[in-house]
Amino acid sequence: MTTDLEVFEDLIASIIDGTYEEEIADSLFLEKCRELKEDAEIYAALNPDKSGYYLLQRKLIVYRIISKITDDQAKFCEKQKNAMEFIEKGLLSLYWLYMELLVELRE
Repeated sequence: MTTDLEVFEDLIASIIDGTYEEEIADSLFLEKCRELKEDAEIYAALNPDKSGYYLLQRKLIVYRIISKITDDQAKFCEKQKNAMEFIEKGLLSLYWLYMELLVELRE
């Protein structure tokens, strides 16, 4: 289940290593975020009885990735900080979507 989120961890690792190519990865990142949002909404709609665990697990994984960005931020150069902020914003949008869907399930 986590393989699609591993793309984000790989992207962050490439930023830290300095091998990040903005033009290529930004479109990949945005497309992946869009796909994950759509998948979560569809899964929650089709499987309301099973989606709580799925969404909670996703939310925690995204939180762990965001925490890594936040914890390591002081070590980054300006280019890395800009790339990480971009990634963090996208991940936060995923995190909040998972939260909203979880709240809807409980209502």
